[in-house]
Amino acid sequence: MKQFPEVQGGGSLILAWQVRNKHILVVGGGEVAAGRILNVLNADAKVTVVCPAEGLNDEVAFRVAQKQVTHIDRNFLPEDLDGVDMVLTAVDDPAASTQVWTLCKERRIPVNVADVPPECDFYFGSVHRDGPLQVMISTNGNGPKLANIIRRRIAACLPDNTGGAIRKVGVLRRKLRKMAPAQEEGPKRMQWMSKVCEKWSLDDLCEMTEEDMNWLLQYYKSGIVPSLEELRLANNPVAPVFDGSFGCTKISFADLARNDEDFAKIFKANKGHIDYQNPEHVQLLTKSLLKRDFGLQIELPSDRLCPPVPQRWAYIQWISRLLDSTTPTFPTPANPNRPITGIDIGTGASAIYPLLACATHPTWKFIATELDVHSITSAAFNIALNNLAGDITLHRPSLGSSVDLLGPPCTPPLLPPLPPGPIDFTMCNPPFFASQSELSATWTKSTPPSAVCTGSESEMITPGGEVAFVTRLVAESAAPGTRDRVQWFSSLLGRLVSLRPVVEALRQAGCANWAVGVLRPGGKTRRWVVAWSWGAWRPSGVRLPPFLSLHCGC
Repeated sequence: MKQFPEVQGGGSLILAWQVRNKHILVVGGGEVAAGRILNVLNADAKVTVVCPAEGLNDEVAFRVAQKQVTHIDRNFLPEDLDGVDMVLTAVDDPAASTQVWTLCKERRIPVNVADVPPECDFYFGSVHRDGPLQVMISTNGNGPKLANIIRRRIAACLPDNTGGAIRKVGVLRRKLRKMAPAQEEGPKRMQWMSKVCEKWSLDDLCEMTEEDMNWLLQYYKSGIVPSLEELRLANNPVAPVFDGSFGCTKISFADLARNDEDFAKIFKANKGHIDYQNPEHVQLLTKSLLKRDFGLQIELPSDRLCPPVPQRWAYIQWISRLLDSTTPTFPTPANPNRPITGIDIGTGASAIYPLLACATHPTWKFIATELDVHSITSAAFNIALNNLAGDITLHRPSLGSSVDLLGPPCTPPLLPPLPPGPIDFTMCNPPFFASQSELSATWTKSTPPSAVCTGSESEMITPGGEVAFVTRLVAESAAPGTRDRVQWFSSLLGRLVSLRPVVEALRQAGCANWAVGVLRPGGKTRRWVVAWSWGAWRPSGVRLPPFLSLHCGC
């Protein structure tokens, strides 16, 4: 037998009641009345308050003085109901409240009597507001305070950019209705807009520009909804999307298998698919991409991070664009053959950043630091394997410029001793998490990581998490003798919520030259990058591929 939703009686019909330009009477002028007044003013109603002037609290008196409401300076009279569309009563006199309720019933005017559920045609819930978004929690008169607690918990789970995403969707929807106004287009419009909301993330929707909307609407007739990256790639071919291959094309596992015997074995054994939860599959995919697209060979320990190539390459590109935009010759293109010196803080077992940068920029040099003995041994092997020992210098903190693989563990400064000459940038991919429990929580959330993580505790966890780590780096960068030697300091961030405290740390340190960006190279995983400088050159006019973005601040 076909199953249908079960009826749960005793609830309220929750509606978004449109009261724009409706006449609403508020009886009372205290704290409860002030809350009611704000709610209906937010809904663009025309509000009249009836209450003696001495009974108005500060907020209601302010709204009267600002002419946001009409004030009748006396107690309620029956004629006050003439021409009224809704009544809200908030007085401490039960008899007077019941009189208002009785009169409203006789005239069939919807009424709410504060704190008297039997005399309410509707209830006020606890509302979370973010621009066009309104979320209301109602306990149907059973527990207003509990409704407020539940509302705060729900609001804390919503992304910061939810309201902005909804605004952009509203603009797109109005454009679509104008483009396809026929009534018979209604179902198709609704279905197509649903596809957009399901396929695009909230970040994508927030980032959508007027130009993006116009491009996207061209797909309406076909019913297709491309991703934001696909949309920009199709309409801006000089700014390609990097999805893992150096040629900026989609990854073809079949092509990789034809050119890589080791990758071919798992590809065929898994019937033409890759299991991203299998460490061996992820490692072989990484090796195959690095070999094909960058001419690099690496060996990776099974108990250390396997770096995602697209994200790592996107960070290198972001740094490269940042450096190009802050040269004395800008906007004249920078000399691609100029020498560049960078520092990679915590290079890891793969030494992925120095390898990628030096393989694609022959005039770049790197100092790569690493504290973990196991990782630095592997990094030294990978650097030698690719004949890049002349371009990449390994440094184990606190032990000088040479590598002592058997030295004791230590917790030295993040920045190494700076060599003679200018340093163009530093980069860092810090541990994201503050504790093992915080790391474990990523596997129990509704959208767990899309690929297996093989990182060690030292690579994933640091006291205070990534915010504390980068804040420490900010403090070190501000030291005399350091701030003037490095043009740009930078760090990757694993979570959007970390950006605000990091930027606040920069402001408190007196830094007025910083830039932030988002890296989204084709997949769903995003990372954020923040860079700061104690110098005068500020990034401007940077043309970035659509998977990179740059926002500057001061």
